[in-house]
Amino acid sequence: MEASLDLRSRDGTRRVALGDFLRGSWETTLKPGELVERIRIPVPRPSSYRWQRVRPANDISQVGVACALASSDGRSPWRIAAGGVEPHPQRLPGAEAALSHEDPSPGEIEEAVHRAVEGSRLKDDRRAGEEYRRHLLGGPPPPVHHQHGLPGPDHGQEGGMSGDLPLTLRVNGKEQTLPSVPADTKLLDLLRW
Repeated sequence: MEASLDLRSRDGTRRVALGDFLRGSWETTLKPGELVERIRIPVPRPSSYRWQRVRPANDISQVGVACALASSDGRSPWRIAAGGVEPHPQRLPGAEAALSHEDPSPGEIEEAVHRAVEGSRLKDDRRAGEEYRRHLLGGPPPPVHHQHGLPGPDHGQEGGMSGDLPLTLRVNGKEQTLPSVPADTKLLDLLRW
């Protein structure tokens, strides 16, 4: 969740952190004449995720939370983000700070949940009210349904892979998998495939 974007214009290229790029619902920091040239997503450490669907897969989430265990560089090793809570997905630095090591205690987890709820400007719209979102964000996690892992930071370049990755995406409603995508592939080149 340390993604960044390379934005290109006639004046050159600038790199913007994803959290700074998104300003609000349908708002970005993209300037006139700029295009997204590249999206940089660091290869994560092995991880698992919890997933619970209560509505159709193509519906907009009322609340979504993503947690990732990042490399420890003196900061909290956790990256936590929430979507459907504020006008656009947000990192939750207060919740991250409550988790100071890779194996937090139940008390530290409770503190992180408390900080996530208290540190968010919960929106109220036609999909869900502020109190319901507060309940969802602070509620118990669903059971683990799926596991996904990638090699750790000591295997290969850029903290995890040899450079070529399989990539699955949905194009015109159909899922397509590209078996080997070089790590330095530009977004425009990917769309041409």
